[in-house]
Amino acid sequence: AGIQAGDQIVQINGQKIEYWNEFTDKIKTSANHQLDVKVLRDGQPHDVVLTVPDEAAIGVRLDAKDLSVTDNYGLIASIPAGFTRTIKVLTDQIKQFKVIFNTKTGAYKQVRGPIGIVEMMPETWDWHFFWSFMAMFSVWLAFLNILPIPALDGGHVMFLLYEMISGKKPSEKVLETGQIIGFVLLMGLMAIVFGNDIWNIIKRFI
Repeated sequence: AGIQAGDQIVQINGQKIEYWNEFTDKIKTSANHQLDVKVLRDGQPHDVVLTVPDEAAIGVRLDAKDLSVTDNYGLIASIPAGFTRTIKVLTDQIKQFKVIFNTKTGAYKQVRGPIGIVEMMPETWDWHFFWSFMAMFSVWLAFLNILPIPALDGGHVMFLLYEMISGKKPSEKVLETGQIIGFVLLMGLMAIVFGNDIWNIIKRFI
C-alpha cells in the first residue's frame, strides 16, 4: 500500500533514519531504484517497498504540525500578540518584495498567481494552514493596496495628501495620467504572475 499518512520512517535499506533530510537525501539519490523502507504505523513495524521514479520524488511530505509551538493567549493579551505577529509578517513580506525586483536573484520567476496558490495547498484539508495562509494573504493584500500606485487606495491617498499640502486639487490631466500609469503597472504585474503560472505548467510537459 506504500507509505501512508501518519507513518514514521525508521529505516531505508537497513539504514536507520532519524531526520527528515536523511530521508529526502536518500530519495534524491535513488532515482529508478527500489528502496526497502521500514515504517512504524500505529506503533507497529511495517515493511514498504518504494520504487523511486525518474524525477526522484515520491509525493511524501513532512507533517510539521507536531513540530510547531502553539502560544495560548487570553482575549486581552491576544490583541498585542496579533499586532506583533502582523508586523512581523508584513516586515518579512516587504523584504521579499525587495528581492522580487532584484533581477540578479531571479525571484520574480517564483511569483505565484491563483494557479500557483492552489498548488501550494496541502492535499489533505488543514485548518491551521488555511487560516495561517489567509491571514498572511490578507496582510499582503493590505500592504499592496496602500502602495502609492494610482488606481489603488494608496494612489488616492497620495493625491489627497498632495491636495492637503498644496491647497489645490490635481488637474484632471494629472489624475487621468496617473490612472493610466497605475493600470499599466497592475496589468504588467498580472502578466508576470499569470505568465509564471502558465509557464510552470508548460515546463512539466517539456
